[in-house]
Amino acid sequence: MADREKQWEHIQIKGFTAWINNSYLNSRQMPVQNIQTDLCNGVRLCTFTEIVRDRVPELQKAKLQRWEKTPSIRLHYIENVNSAIRFIKEELKVKLVAIGAEDIVDGNIKYILGLLWSVFRKLPTCNSAQTRTPARRSRSRLCLTGSRR
Repeated sequence: MADREKQWEHIQIKGFTAWINNSYLNSRQMPVQNIQTDLCNGVRLCTFTEIVRDRVPELQKAKLQRWEKTPSIRLHYIENVNSAIRFIKEELKVKLVAIGAEDIVDGNIKYILGLLWSVFRKLPTCNSAQTRTPARRSRSRLCLTGSRR
């Protein structure tokens, strides 16, 4: 059973790393190499939330709490991650249960994957024009994979 869980975790790590890089962070030359350690200081999470804010018209006036771009101590890491989590909860309206900044800073992979999964589920994805249904067309203006509509 442990092997199956590790395999699932590895697949999730690869998938979310590709998603956050290809859809968001590569545009700022800040790719994630190791999702467990690269998100822990909060810089990439805050950058991610800024990119989301800039791409969603309804969020462009939303404020992201000030964050430390070059954190050097654990306190800065926690403040940065808290800033990103606050944005995710308040502006994206993502319900996060039992996920705190310390969990992300400490590199707890289950909580990191849970956070990314919750955000992933909330953000719409783009589909080709041929496969869009009327309901998907109305969501297409919020498409977040890099192209503005």
